[in-house]
Amino acid sequence: MKRINLKKIVSIIAGALLMVSVVIPAVGKAGTRTTSCYKGSALMWSNDHVTFSYNGKSVTSSYAYQNGGAIFPLTMSLEGIKMVSKTTTQRSYQGRYSGGGGIPTPWGNANLISQTKTMQTWVRSNGSWTANWVG
Repeated sequence: MKRINLKKIVSIIAGALLMVSVVIPAVGKAGTRTTSCYKGSALMWSNDHVTFSYNGKSVTSSYAYQNGGAIFPLTMSLEGIKMVSKTTTQRSYQGRYSGGGGIPTPWGNANLISQTKTMQTWVRSNGSWTANWVG
């Protein structure tokens, strides 16, 4: 009975798969995706969403919206989301939020602390996306 060297077989198969992936480039597929970049807790939260369509060569359409909220005595103001750059292969959106904590008054919130942050989302023609806080 002949012994089988499993390490050698796995090495040969892995090498063949690597060779195939190097020889055949990946072709971008078309589709639609929705991003979600969430930051917060049960007391205060913010979330940017970008829905985009792509075909492997370009971002064919996109739109964005944001949501967020806070539980008393915290406050969260959604200051809007807008496209800040647009090329054939990539689009970028920025959403601004102001969060704080304080006391509500008849004239508006009297925040004892307040902070404004910007979330940026990049969407790409291959269907990938990245989002993070920029300020």
